[in-house]
Amino acid sequence: MPTVEEQALVASEEMLLTEEQELLDSLAEQVAEHDEYLRSIGMGEEEADPSDAHVDIHIDGPAFVDSLGYMLKGMIGIFLVIAIIMAVIMILNKVTGKEKKEA
Repeated sequence: MPTVEEQALVASEEMLLTEEQELLDSLAEQVAEHDEYLRSIGMGEEEADPSDAHVDIHIDGPAFVDSLGYMLKGMIGIFLVIAIIMAVIMILNKVTGKEKKEA
C-alpha cells in the first residue's frame, strides 16, 4: 500500500497534468480564434506565415533633411521652457526664501 507521501505526490502530479491540459486546451482555443480572425479579414494561411515576412526599409533623404528643422525648433522650445521654469524657481527662491543669519 502506498504511503501518504506517495499518495500526495501522485495527487499533485495528477493536478499538474490537469492544469497543463487546461492550458493546452486554452492555447488551442486561442489559436483557433486567431485563425478564424485571419479568415474573417481575408487572410489565408499562406499570407499569415511569419517565415515569409520581410521588411522593405526606405529612407527618404530630402524628407529627413526637412524634418531636421522641425526637430531643431522642438529642441529649442524644450530648452526655452526649461530655462523659463528655472528662472521662475530662482525668482521664487529669492522672493520667498528665508534670510540667512549672519554671525
